[in-house]
Amino acid sequence: MAKEVDRNWLLVAGAFGATSVAFLGLFNFGIFLDALTAEFGAGKGPTAAVFSVTTFVYYLSGMVAGRLADRHGPRPIIIASAVLVGTGFIVGSQARSLWQLALVWALTLGPGVGASYSPLVAAVGAWFVRRRTLALGIALAGSGTGILVGAPICSFLVRHYGWRSSFLGLGFGSSLVLGACALTASARPGASHGPMAPIGPLLRTRTFKLLYLAVGLLSVAFFTPFVFLASYAQDQGIGAATASIIVGLIGVTSTLGRLVLAGAGGRLGEVRTYQVCHGLMALAFLVWLFAGGSVVALLTYSILMGMGYGGFVSLAPAVLASEFGPERLGGLIGTLYSAFAFGSASSPPLIGWLTDSVGAAAGVAVALTASIGAFAATMALRAGAPSPDDAAIPSPTGG
Repeated sequence: MAKEVDRNWLLVAGAFGATSVAFLGLFNFGIFLDALTAEFGAGKGPTAAVFSVTTFVYYLSGMVAGRLADRHGPRPIIIASAVLVGTGFIVGSQARSLWQLALVWALTLGPGVGASYSPLVAAVGAWFVRRRTLALGIALAGSGTGILVGAPICSFLVRHYGWRSSFLGLGFGSSLVLGACALTASARPGASHGPMAPIGPLLRTRTFKLLYLAVGLLSVAFFTPFVFLASYAQDQGIGAATASIIVGLIGVTSTLGRLVLAGAGGRLGEVRTYQVCHGLMALAFLVWLFAGGSVVALLTYSILMGMGYGGFVSLAPAVLASEFGPERLGGLIGTLYSAFAFGSASSPPLIGWLTDSVGAAAGVAVALTASIGAFAATMALRAGAPSPDDAAIPSPTGG
C-alpha cells in the first residue's frame, strides 16, 4: 500500500511537470505577439489568429487524447505529446509567414498540448479519492507555474535572441521534460484497457450541459489576457518588464487558486466553490475595463483572474469525477474542455480586430460580458453538500 501511495504522488509530480511545460510556451504567446506582428507585417488580429488555430486544435484533440488514455493508459499518449510539442516549436521557428506557422502549430503543437493535459489529469483523478481535489490542485498548479515561469523566460529570450531562437529552445526543452514526465504516467490498478463504455448518456445530463455552456462562454474571455494583456499594458505606457510581471502574476495567483480554492472545495462543496471561481473571473474583467494605465488596477485584475482561473481548472475535473465517477474521466475532461475551442477560434482575432479598429476597451467589454454569462450558467448548477471523501466512489488504492 505504501508503494502504491508513493506512486500516486509521483504521478501528481509528473502531471505538474507536464502541465507546466504545456502551458509555458503556448500560453505566453502574448510575449511574442509584437515580435511576430513586426516580423510578418500583420496586425494584431491576424497574428493572434495563430494562437486561435492552435488552441482550437488543442481543445478538440483533448477529447481524442482523453478517450485514448481511458483505453490504453496515459503513458503512450504523453510520449506522443513530447514529440508533437517539440516538433511544433522547432519547425515553427523556421516559418516564413503567419499561415505557415499556423499550419505547423495546428498539426503539431495543438494536438501535442492536448495530449499532455487530459490523460494525466484523468489519471490523477482516478488514482485519488479522499484527497482527489488536493491532488488535482497540486497537479494542475503546473499550468499556473508554467505561465508564471514562462512569462519572464519568454520575455528574456525574445529580447535577447529573437523569437526564432526562443522557439528552438522551447521545442528542445519541452520534449525533454515531457518525455521524463511520461515515465511517471500509469493507469490506476483495475482500469480496463479495452472497449470503453459510451459517454453519450453522461453528456446529455443537465449537469454536463450547464458545465459545457459555462466553459463555452468563459472561453470567449479566457484567452484575452494571455494574448493581449502584455501588449495592452505596454500601449498604456507600462514598461515591457512590468508588463511581463503583470501577466506572470496570473500564473502566481492561479497556483494559489488551485491550492486554496481546491482545498475550499472539500469544505464548501466542489460545485459551490466552482461558482465562486467563475464569479472572481467576471469581477476581474470588470476591473480591467476601468483599469486604464494603472499598474495597481492591472495587478488587481491579474490576482482576481489568476485565483478564479486556478480554482476553476482544479475543480472542473473534481466536479466531473464527483458527479460521474472516474472510469470515463479522460473522455469527460476532454469533451468539457472542447468547449474552449469555440472561444479560442473566435475570441483572439475578434478582440484583436476590435483593439486595432475601435480600442482595447471594446475587446475587454466583450470578455466581461462573456464571463458574466459563464458565471450565470454555473449558478444554475445544483450545489450539493460537501463530500470531501467522495465515499460513493470506491478507491482502488486508498489514495
